[in-house]
Amino acid sequence: MSIFGIKNGILCQQVNCQNAIGAGLSGEIIRHFPIVKENYHKSFEDKQRGDLYGKYNIIKVDDDLYIANLYTQFFMEMLQKQEKFIQMNKNYLMLYQKLHLKILIKKYISPKK
Repeated sequence: MSIFGIKNGILCQQVNCQNAIGAGLSGEIIRHFPIVKENYHKSFEDKQRGDLYGKYNIIKVDDDLYIANLYTQFFMEMLQKQEKFIQMNKNYLMLYQKLHLKILIKKYISPKK
């Protein structure tokens, strides 16, 4: 299975630390791969919301395709863009160094109305 034409590698998405998922890119991802939503909510079990900030988790969704949830957005609002950008880049670097896998980043374009 593929999403946005990506069939292998890691698709990284920024997620919030408020246990709320389903808008924008994440909505498309969880529509194709419901396990990503299940895993996202499981991540909050026995944790305070702020505990996940700066962390990530990786979910295998197909033989060669993974989704990485990057917990880089503390609030759901679009505040502190520079801080989020820095944290997201740190997460990408950690993933690359830890897994030694090619990271695929696909820019999401909103569907036309």
